[in-house]
Amino acid sequence: MLLAATSPLRTRRIQRINERYWAHVGAGYPITLEGNAETLQIAREVDGINWLTVKGICEEGIAAGLGDEPGLMFLQTTANNRYYMTFNQALAIIRDLRAWGLAAWTNWNRLKDAARDPAQTPTREALEALNLEEGWP
Repeated sequence: MLLAATSPLRTRRIQRINERYWAHVGAGYPITLEGNAETLQIAREVDGINWLTVKGICEEGIAAGLGDEPGLMFLQTTANNRYYMTFNQALAIIRDLRAWGLAAWTNWNRLKDAARDPAQTPTREALEALNLEEGWP
């Protein structure tokens, strides 16, 4: 049986997709720092502001010619561990974090688009066959 674009089944599947996205980003950005498995907090609204602030500080330090000076910058992990580094190193991490976040966001939208589109998921079976574990960075 074909599902309408406004089917409650689609609404519920999109809700599950949203939950899966927030679980993924809520766990934090996984990173290894000084050989330690860590995560950086990214899921709260304030985290975006904080990372933009850190990015700006790094860019200012680099513009001032201090990009490779050790210990002028630190990142704090979700475990409250601080790692001191150069502005260049911190900015590289922020760029990697941004790419990871964009990949997660792209996958989230791919799944939602498929769940909304009767051409991609015409039946209940096709809708339920969407693999919510696939495609996350």
